[in-house]
Amino acid sequence: MAYLYKVRSIDDFDDYLKIKSDPAAILWSGFSSAPDPIKLKIHFQHLLNNCFPKGDVLFYLKDDETHDVMGYDLMSKIDDETIESSGHSILSNYQGKGLGTLLFKLLVENVRELGYKNFIGWISENNIGSSRMSNVMALCVLMRVV
Repeated sequence: MAYLYKVRSIDDFDDYLKIKSDPAAILWSGFSSAPDPIKLKIHFQHLLNNCFPKGDVLFYLKDDETHDVMGYDLMSKIDDETIESSGHSILSNYQGKGLGTLLFKLLVENVRELGYKNFIGWISENNIGSSRMSNVMALCVLMRVV
């Protein structure tokens, strides 16, 4: 069905642009249009050069068969035991299929593999899909993963 792909290089930028240009991502970002690809690529390079070496991680949720990107989660290292989901989304044409729930199940597994004990996730009260998902998974604001 789907797998997590850990972003490692500039070669992964096209999927990032696709994610950030998705209508749902634009809506939640507060902007009125898709980002400028040149400015977004500079931001992406900043993530690669400055944030990922410090422990931040960007995962794409990809389709097993087509390898198309279906969603993402950007995780920020808080300390040696804690990582936070600082942004996530499922692309518009994949929403309503349980992929947000799957994304978080896979993230919890990967958080353990990365050696973290705590996983913080935030859900806007206006985000009905994520609110439902958190109820299904019995998530709370701070999740112990050990």
